[in-house]
Amino acid sequence: MNGATDISGWKHLHENVRKLWRISNLITGVVVAGFAVIPDLIIRKSAEKWPFFPFAIPLFVLVLVVGLGQWIIGRSFECYRYELGEDDLAVAKGVFWKSWRFVNRNRIQHVDLSSGPIARALGLVHVSVFVGGMQAAAVSIPGLSTHDAEMLRSKLIKASTEVIPPDSISASTPPPAPPEFPNG
Repeated sequence: MNGATDISGWKHLHENVRKLWRISNLITGVVVAGFAVIPDLIIRKSAEKWPFFPFAIPLFVLVLVVGLGQWIIGRSFECYRYELGEDDLAVAKGVFWKSWRFVNRNRIQHVDLSSGPIARALGLVHVSVFVGGMQAAAVSIPGLSTHDAEMLRSKLIKASTEVIPPDSISASTPPPAPPEFPNG
């Protein structure tokens, strides 16, 4: 692979994520083609002699969106990988624009697991990892099996709780007093 980082040994997403992405692409194609019905009707009504069969524009849009989407889905699946190292979680993705994101395990604040109805039917979970100081997820991994997502979450949470050992925090040390302001 050409690039800054060799990801050949990293883990792939679950195979069912291709089905999920293909279903999503098909739904998107139907919706976009549905919007193309209006220009098709306007053009056919205003043109004296329409050289194409009725609803040719929506059909062309459907084939284009779904066909291009299916090709990108195949490439995206091959390019989307992740690796949990000792110090960080690394995620690589991108067909045209490659990106490698490394999140230090010590900075992980919380991990969210989510799954829509189609993803649940396919046994998939979307993992979002949040770090301190960011409102959006620092990294997301779509399409892991429920078991793999739970294992990843537990390893990440375990690592974040091991950062500050509980016995190093003294309960007998009172918090600092707030500063006093002069009356005036």
